Amino acid sequence: MNSKLEKKMFKLLSKIFKNLIFFTSITVFFYKPVFSDSLEMTVKNAITNNLEFLNAKSELFNLKEDIIQTKEKKKLSVTGFLNTGKSWDFKCESDLNSCVDNSFTGGLTNTYSLFDGGIIDSEIKSNQLNYEIKKFIISDLENDLIYNVILAYLNVLTDRKLIELSKKNIEVLNQQFQAAQSRFALGEITQTDVSQASASLAGAESIFSEKIGSLTLSDLNFESLVGYKPKMLSDINSLPTLPKTLESAITKAKENNPKIKVANLRISQSKLLLEIAEKGPFLSLNLTSDIIFGNNKNSNFSSADIMLEGSIPLNSNKRFLSEEKEAKNKYLIALSTYNIIQKNIVRSVISAWSNLQVTSSLVKSREKEYMATSLLHQGLKEETSLGLRPLLDVFNSEKLLFDSKFNLEKAQKDYLLAQYNLLKHIGILNYSKL
Repeated sequence: MNSKLEKKMFKLLSKIFKNLIFFTSITVFFYKPVFSDSLEMTVKNAITNNLEFLNAKSELFNLKEDIIQTKEKKKLSVTGFLNTGKSWDFKCESDLNSCVDNSFTGGLTNTYSLFDGGIIDSEIKSNQLNYEIKKFIISDLENDLIYNVILAYLNVLTDRKLIELSKKNIEVLNQQFQAAQSRFALGEITQTDVSQASASLAGAESIFSEKIGSLTLSDLNFESLVGYKPKMLSDINSLPTLPKTLESAITKAKENNPKIKVANLRISQSKLLLEIAEKGPFLSLNLTSDIIFGNNKNSNFSSADIMLEGSIPLNSNKRFLSEEKEAKNKYLIALSTYNIIQKNIVRSVISAWSNLQVTSSLVKSREKEYMATSLLHQGLKEETSLGLRPLLDVFNSEKLLFDSKFNLEKAQKDYLLAQYNLLKHIGILNYSKL
């Protein structure tokens, strides 16, 4: 009897063990570990997928090719040519072969610019400046894109935290509502207390719905910037390194902001064009040489020659004067634009610095407010349980506690965003600051 029971138990355990191995293997095969995206990884993905940024990179590549093509103009230009064909003399009275002329001509033509008034050199410099300008425009685009991604990242992160906070608040208020109904049934509290509990619960549910809508918008904005919907996002634990004083921040902005660098390069570019225009009509000299060889019905032939060609405009003074005035006006505009941009950037840095100080103070105030509200709430709960306080005080305290926690989360987000905003206006927001 015991032997049969042992065999049944052994078969049962064997079956359980086999099933356990099967389900374990299935779980291991289909299980995919979930990793959370860091802020740095999110920014990298946004830059990789952003079409405007990718197009700007392509334009930069084209500008580099323009420099190469312009430099080629200074080199010796060699052109080869080959002509071959037949010609018929309709007045010829001989046989057909004698009336047909098979001709062949080939050769090389060489051209080298000895002097062009500095036009090609100026074109090379202008293209190089265009390339440098585009690099800083891309840097500025990256600077703004990183900030916008950080803003979207923080909005999603904060909205998720506020939703979790709202859920917990609903759970607590729902428990208090159930308790209020029970106490009302026992005659310990009035209908007014039950109504207050119901109103508090309805208010919490309304806030929860509002936060769900806010998160939906944050998710859509995140997806439009990064290229995919937000998944698990890591908390931002490390803070960026900031200038210690406002004066230091302004100095860094003047030295590093891409907009200022672009404006400065445009001054150099307009000055270069002004120098060309001021030269007016200029003499150009080209050295050309030809080597020609071929044959026809009459003979074989070959020749070589070298020539110096010079030219100068004789009736374009009015056009050159107009171009000079236009170039001078553009140079003055570039100088004025540089001053305007620098002033605007200094103003924006001062504003960002002020906002940083305000949000820093607000976080400290909200932390103190939350600590005080927490202590008050705990005290009221204890006094209510002892019958020293009406239940209405607990409901009001619960609302104050939720509001203080909500305000603290928002203040912490605003403070962190203010730090990145300062780096953005300085013009140094990049991977190393994340």
